[in-house]
Amino acid sequence: MDYTQSNSFVVDAGTGFNRHEDSAAVPTAVTEKDMNSLIWSLMELVKAGGQAGAQFDETVPATYKVLYKAIKALCAGNFTTVNAANSPLNLTFDHAGVVVLDATAGNISAVLPAANVTAEPLQFEFIRGDATTNTAGVTCAGADTLLGGGTSFSLTGIGAQRSIRSNKVSVWITPSALPGPPAGEIFYTAKTTAPAGSLKANGALVSRTTYAALFAAIGTAFGVGDGATTFALPDLRGEFLRGWDDGRGVDSGRAVQSAQLDAFQGHWHTLYRDSSDTPTGGTGLTFGVSNTLTGSDNAVRAPISDGTNGTPRIATETRPRNIALLACIKY
Repeated sequence: MDYTQSNSFVVDAGTGFNRHEDSAAVPTAVTEKDMNSLIWSLMELVKAGGQAGAQFDETVPATYKVLYKAIKALCAGNFTTVNAANSPLNLTFDHAGVVVLDATAGNISAVLPAANVTAEPLQFEFIRGDATTNTAGVTCAGADTLLGGGTSFSLTGIGAQRSIRSNKVSVWITPSALPGPPAGEIFYTAKTTAPAGSLKANGALVSRTTYAALFAAIGTAFGVGDGATTFALPDLRGEFLRGWDDGRGVDSGRAVQSAQLDAFQGHWHTLYRDSSDTPTGGTGLTFGVSNTLTGSDNAVRAPISDGTNGTPRIATETRPRNIALLACIKY
C-alpha cells in the first residue's frame, strides 16, 4: 500500500513509497484521507489497549497519555519489585503489570491503586520472589475489597503467584480463580506443599488480618487462636472426612465441623467349644479369652482367616483402605 493517499506526493527514492515533501517545487498536501487513516489507526490501538479517547488539553497530561497507556497495557505493562527498601509501596497505574514481592530483607507490603483509577480494567501479576518466612502482603486502597471478601492477601513460598484485575469500581478480582473455590473450601493434593492461594489444613494458628477472607468463612470453629489476632485452621492430618448428616439420620446428633472418634459397630462373636465338653448340672461351660490355647480348649480367640478372604489385619484403629494425600484449605 502507499504511505500517503493524497493526490499530491513524491516517490521516495530509497523505498519507492509515496510521501509528502515540503521542499518539492510545489509542496505536497496532507489530505483528509491521510489524517483520517492516521487518526483511526491510532484510535484502534487505543481501544485495543483498553483506553478511551480524550479531548486534548495541554494542561491535563492524562489527555495526551492515552496512547502511551494503551501501548503499555498491550505490552503487558511494567516490571516492578517491592522490597524492604521501598516498602510499603503505593502502586499506581504506571506499576500495572508484573510485581515481584521480594521479602528477603524483611516483611514487605504493597498497596493497590483505587480500582476505579482508570475507565478500563487494570491488572497486576504478583509473584513471590524469595524463600524466606517473612511476610509479603498486598492491601486494597480505601474502601476497595477483594472478590470473595477481605481487603488483603499475602503470597507464601517462592514462586507463589496471584493475578488480580479491577472491576473499574471498587473490587479486585482474581481472573484465574473464577469461578474457583471460595475461601474455606477443603481440597487434597498429591504434593507435599500447599498450592498458591491455600494453606495446609494442619491446625496451625494464622493471622486474622492476612487471611481475612478465610477468617470470615470459618471463624473460630477450629480454635480461637490467641483470641485477638490469630485463629486456628482445621487439622485434617491423619483424618478421614465424612459428609455431614444434615438431618438424614445416618449419623445424627453431629454438627458441621465437629470431630468424631473411631468406633466399631456393635456385634456378637461365635464361640468355639470342644465337642467333648458336655455341660452337666446347671453350671454350663466356662470360656477363657486367649490366643495361645490349643484346639481342644474352650475359648474366645483372635480373628483368623475364614479360608476365603485372607488373614485379618490388626492395628490400633478401625480403618478402610486408603491413600494419604495433603489436605489444604483455600484462603
